[in-house]
Amino acid sequence: HAMMMGEMKALLDQGVKLEREIRNIRNEEDPIYIKLMIHPYLSPTGEVERLDGLMMDITEQKRSELALEESEQRYKSLFEHNLDGVFSIELSQYYFVNANPAFEKITGVKLSGLSDRCLLGMICDEDHMAVYEALHVVSQTGKPQDLECRFHTSGRGEIIVSITFVPIFLSGQLNGIHGIVKDITK
Repeated sequence: HAMMMGEMKALLDQGVKLEREIRNIRNEEDPIYIKLMIHPYLSPTGEVERLDGLMMDITEQKRSELALEESEQRYKSLFEHNLDGVFSIELSQYYFVNANPAFEKITGVKLSGLSDRCLLGMICDEDHMAVYEALHVVSQTGKPQDLECRFHTSGRGEIIVSITFVPIFLSGQLNGIHGIVKDITK
């Protein structure tokens, strides 16, 4: 705390405007966040004549940011560490947006090479229509769909998978589709 005050004083003495977020702990469970803005007012000779300061309570904004960050971390963990293959595709041509390591393991397709690939291109011709219809239902109704189909893999040939398609909503609008893939060949 003393170090921060010393650093701030040195900057203010040079006439530098400061903006800092400060965490004020009344009690550990309920900290208050304050935005402190200090503008040094310089005399014609360049001396600091006075400091104009403003303190704003930004506790609510900070709590929202922290909650969002926690939510993103949970989602990322669920996505990355899932034992099932998880991917997301965009709605216009069903191109991959991203996928997790388990998806790479199941399909043999490197994650780095996914961005310009279409999901339908990995599905055996005979199953195209069923997958396309399931995707269409998710797009139209916003309800999840399950199906089994055959996948072309890199290195393992054809496998049988169970896929659950789940809609991705953003601000109430359908924004994409998640897929959860299990290899059920055996």
